[in-house]
Amino acid sequence: MFDISFWELLLLAVITLLVMGPERMPRALGQAGRVIAGLRRYAFSLRRQLEELLRWPGQGEMQERLAELDELLEDAPDRKSPPG
Repeated sequence: MFDISFWELLLLAVITLLVMGPERMPRALGQAGRVIAGLRRYAFSLRRQLEELLRWPGQGEMQERLAELDELLEDAPDRKSPPG
């Protein structure tokens, strides 16, 4: 997701500890965890809704027919080379 290394996270934690102080740090981390969990739930819900919107009636039948067509094309002779 994000390209953050261990050292960057450690630096961020040290800066946060210095700015917030050790008394408020556990509460802030708990709040950050709740915010991140809420964002993940929202993203999952949004993805599920988009998948439902993109489905159409007969989609399963169309996918079956495309799979059959793929099989037929794999079994068909190659027409690039001349016969003989």
